[in-house]
Amino acid sequence: MNDSSTKFKIAFYFWLILMLIGSSIPVRFISPEKMISWDKLAHLLEYSILAVLYHLMQRQNGKSLLMRHYLLLALALPAIDELHQLLIPGRSCSYLDFTADFLGVSGIFLLLLILRKSRKIRI
Repeated sequence: MNDSSTKFKIAFYFWLILMLIGSSIPVRFISPEKMISWDKLAHLLEYSILAVLYHLMQRQNGKSLLMRHYLLLALALPAIDELHQLLIPGRSCSYLDFTADFLGVSGIFLLLLILRKSRKIRI
C-alpha cells in the first residue's frame, strides 16, 4: 500500500467516524432552527464527501469504479446511520434524511461515470 493510498484510507475512515459522532449528538444540543433549513443539504454534502473519499481510496488501491460498492455505500451506510439515530435521545429515523444521503453518494457515482465516459479523468 502506497503513501497516498494510506492517506485516503485514513481520511475516509476519519470522515466516517466524524459522521457517526455527528449523528450521535442528542437533539437538545442542536439548535432546531438551524437544522431545519440546512439539514438535507448537510446530509447530501456529508455523503458526497464520503463518496469522493471512497473513490480516491479505491483508485489509489488500483480498484475500478464498481457499482455494487457505491450501492452499498449509498444504501447500507445511510440505513445504518438512520437506524442508529433511533437510539439517540430526541433523534428519529428519517426517510428524507436517508434519501438525501443516498442522493449524495449516487450523485458522485453518476458524476464519476459521466467523467469516465467523456474520458476527462482516469477512474
